[in-house]
This record gives sequence, C-alpha cells and structure tokens, in this order.
Amino acid sequence: MFWLGYKLLLKKWILLTAIIISLFMAIIAFKSQGIEGLQMKGGNAANNLFSPALFLVIYFLSRYLFKLIYKNEPIMTSYWSTSWSQGEQRKSHMGDSLFTVITLVLPILITLFI
Repeated sequence: MFWLGYKLLLKKWILLTAIIISLFMAIIAFKSQGIEGLQMKGGNAANNLFSPALFLVIYFLSRYLFKLIYKNEPIMTSYWSTSWSQGEQRKSHMGDSLFTVITLVLPILITLFI
C-alpha cells in the first residue's frame, strides 16, 4: 500500500481493493504469531504484515484531521521539491510535510514495537 499515490487512494475501487488486501495481510500476520520459524531476536517477522493496514488507518485519521484543521486536501510533499513545484493549485506548508512524514514513518515505527 506504500507504493500507491495518495491521489490513487481517493478513488473508491482502489481504496476498497487496498483495504481488502491489507486486511487479508493483517489476518495472516495475526494467525502467524505463534509460528516458531518466524521468531526473530527483536520480535516476530509476521508483524511486518500489519504495516499496510496500519498505514491505511493512519492515513485516513491524519487526512481527516488535516481536512478538519486546514479545510483542504493534503499534498504529499517530496524532499527536494520547492513549495510551488508540487504540481497542485496551492502552495504546500508545514502541515503537508507533517502529513507526509506521519503517514510514511508511523506505520513502520508501530510495527517495530509490536
């Protein structure tokens, strides 16, 4: 789900497909918790399958919060681009950068601590 662009997730059929696939992966991860072959020094290898589902949950919560605060859609920012080169109608700001960092880093950090 990480490779999907945020504009693709606005389409309902892509979103539904992503939710179904991520729920399937989360169920597999939950069922694989007791397998000895997946045990690692820092936890269980199956925990990484929770990342897509966590990404979708964090994405929707942060998108809803962003729309509530700023009254418009968030823009996913990139590292080297300037504020006007994002390809959108408005200038990106700190909220867009926070939205990008939260949706990319937080699902990975959560799975490290499970």
